[in-house]
Amino acid sequence: MVLGFFAALRKHKGLLIVLVLGLAVRLTYLAEYSQAPVWNQLTVDNWYHHHWAETIANGNVLGDTTYFRAPLYSLFLGALYYLFGASLWTARLFGLVIGLASIVMTYLLAQRISGNKLAWGAAALQALFPAVIYFESELLLDPMFCLLTQLAVHRFLIWLESRHTRDIMGTGLLFGLAAITRPTVLIAVPLIVIWMIVRPSQRSSAVASTAGQIGLFLCGLAICVIPVSIRNLMVAGDPVLIASQGGINLFIGNNDTADGLSAILPEPLGHNWTLRQIRQIAETDQGGPLKPGEISDYWRDRAIAWILSHPGKFLELYAKRVGYQLVDREISNNRQVGPHFASLGILRYNPLSFGVIFPLALIGLIAQYRRNESAQFIMVLLIVYSLAMAFFFVNARFRLPLLPYYFVFAIAGVCRITEIARQRPWLLIGPASIAVAAVWFSFSPPMSYPQQRSSQNLMSRGLYQYDQGKYQDALTTYRQAAALDPTFPETNLSLGACFFRMGQEDSASFYFDREITLHPQRPKAYHNLASLHLVNGRYTEALHLTSQALTLAPYSVPANIIKLRALAADPTITIDSLWRAVETATYATDEALIVLNWGASILARDGCNPTVEKCLHRAERAVPPPIETDDQAFHANSSNRQQAFNIERAKTYYLLGYCAGVEGYFETAISYSLKALSLDPLLAEAYINLYSGYLSTGRLVTADSVLTEAANRFPEHNQIRKLRLR
Repeated sequence: MVLGFFAALRKHKGLLIVLVLGLAVRLTYLAEYSQAPVWNQLTVDNWYHHHWAETIANGNVLGDTTYFRAPLYSLFLGALYYLFGASLWTARLFGLVIGLASIVMTYLLAQRISGNKLAWGAAALQALFPAVIYFESELLLDPMFCLLTQLAVHRFLIWLESRHTRDIMGTGLLFGLAAITRPTVLIAVPLIVIWMIVRPSQRSSAVASTAGQIGLFLCGLAICVIPVSIRNLMVAGDPVLIASQGGINLFIGNNDTADGLSAILPEPLGHNWTLRQIRQIAETDQGGPLKPGEISDYWRDRAIAWILSHPGKFLELYAKRVGYQLVDREISNNRQVGPHFASLGILRYNPLSFGVIFPLALIGLIAQYRRNESAQFIMVLLIVYSLAMAFFFVNARFRLPLLPYYFVFAIAGVCRITEIARQRPWLLIGPASIAVAAVWFSFSPPMSYPQQRSSQNLMSRGLYQYDQGKYQDALTTYRQAAALDPTFPETNLSLGACFFRMGQEDSASFYFDREITLHPQRPKAYHNLASLHLVNGRYTEALHLTSQALTLAPYSVPANIIKLRALAADPTITIDSLWRAVETATYATDEALIVLNWGASILARDGCNPTVEKCLHRAERAVPPPIETDDQAFHANSSNRQQAFNIERAKTYYLLGYCAGVEGYFETAISYSLKALSLDPLLAEAYINLYSGYLSTGRLVTADSVLTEAANRFPEHNQIRKLRLR
């Protein structure tokens, strides 16, 4: 395979020129992109892959629960992070390499499908196509899936001519690799099997040969897929073939609020729904805990039930989704692609778009269809894949794996038009009519677009600024979003959060109240407003609001912590009652470390006691949630990243050290304090514990050394300054 790449480069100078062009364009794009403010502003799926790859690079290769998404891209990215460090440059250069390899495969596919000397033209289209360049650098699995699908299809086209067992086995292996990158490629498996049966070899042993080669194809597929299935069974006891996201994806495309383009669920889930929310709904409805595969089955069944009960709406929506795949517009549910292209010169002035390629590809497909079996197979594959994807929802990156074939047929279309114009120009009326119809449909589709929430892109930018601690910048961005759509979910919530961080509590309260009025079924505004009441000593109001938040989202970590803090402020509440509240909160939040730490701190209000130590020892054993289904992985500042989790764990050791010191176990206190500082060298309280431990055991020189280091690190820390003045 790799040797084939280099052989192609030696034999075909046109391809080499295209690759140099593609490399130059991509490096220019990355250089320009790296200077833009959005370079570090990943979106939800990108962050998920980035954080998952980080955990793999840190040694958690096997994972902790059922794969929510297919693993191959993140495994490759994790290996690169391990070798070169976790950085956006590493990930984006990986995408660049994938893109160049995909250009080579487009060239080889063009040669095999059309036998065209202008195969370099198809490769050039891919080298310059804006959407391809963009997605290659976005830490998304789609470019890799595109490449693996190209390799698999190319190998099958070779088999159509050779009928060699190695080629059909290779086809199965490559389709298997593509499947554990994105399982939707399995749609092609029945097509290939049917194709092998309907069009067997003309040799005398055709029946036996066909049956055997189907077996080899499926064997190659199983070699890649079955290990993933076994892993899901071993790790989670969950018999999921590859990944568990299929059910919710089907429901996204088939519910009362589905529009065919957006990854939006019915309210109160909306556009920023979480895995924890869909798990909670499924488990509440089913009356008990569910494994990820069972949760997927639940949402799949709901989608099917909706389809069966709304056949007219489904058919209308399905037809729209088929049509949306042929429009000129690059539809994205994470970042608005158009403004991004316009912000970077290398893409701003690029005239290529799908609406330009599609009419030419249609002409080329018609021209090539009768000439060879390869073109026929690709046409059927394009149709089958597009029809299957229309059951879900449409997105520009979901069209990416099909673009190479459009490029191939577009060049074939140019050749056909040139041929007709040179030999029989009067016959151009046929291709011209096809082109006009295709252009009209692509640029002015008969189906309407759903109303786009223009503020969503601004909301994403504001969230990134907020996570970076740039609250004034975030406030400005959120105000722009509110000017476009003041009712968009979480717009007022975000404005309130900025004001809260900036100390403007009246404004914060106003916007939190407004969010509750507009979206009473969403829990965040309740616990944000409760937090504001808490810091101002209004504990009854805080408890009332957290109760409302927990009614909507009992798993909410912030709401549970605020409730515990408000309860602890009541001097009449007993330790036993507080312990029961801590138990309830930790159960609801799946033993979240931060909740256990807060619980221990609250239980220690009257001094260390057995319940405090019990809570801390549970915290000591706490582990991050499985990365595969961790909602924090979709955000920039994930509290479950190794560094962030270590900092929270350091608080556990600090508290254990504090309790040990209070009880007179000074060596134990020293040991825990050292553990805390090994995880978080900036934890000032652990230095104080350590100093006290050494002082209490008579190691005065060591104690003085620790205090000096603490004073140098934290010159403004009041307690450390007082200790120095003694």
